[in-house]
Amino acid sequence: MKVELIVDRDSVHAGDDGYSHRKSIVLTEDLPVKQLVERLILNREFNLALISGGEVLWNAEVNGLCVAQVIQNEDYSYEIYGVNRLISDYRNDDNKVGLTFYYFSYSGKHKFTEKEKESSIHFPWSPIYYWSGLDTAKERKVYQGKWGV
Repeated sequence: MKVELIVDRDSVHAGDDGYSHRKSIVLTEDLPVKQLVERLILNREFNLALISGGEVLWNAEVNGLCVAQVIQNEDYSYEIYGVNRLISDYRNDDNKVGLTFYYFSYSGKHKFTEKEKESSIHFPWSPIYYWSGLDTAKERKVYQGKWGV
């Protein structure tokens, strides 16, 4: 099995826009998404921006569907959560998969109350809750507000 993975990420500040973050990787083995994201991030096959102070959330999406979440902690370590479906389940007719990491702009974990959890976004494969918004000026999804457990 051979799948072309096209990985990209949000820019986190103006100086981060100086070059493309997009990278093409040919996968020769079919991995669960969580395991693939762990490999990409922990082996530095794809670099997320390192944010001073940590406590940063990245949502990884395929075709608008969040399939993984990555937390960068203050000590620059990572916590990675994701679906256990195989990456090949998301490929298109050309055997390509686009995986985009979106930066969550709130810095700092928040302890959600049960009431807040009811009105928040949460995936069953992740302990993370968050509120998201829409940046209408740029006509794209952005993550704003609080996130945490």
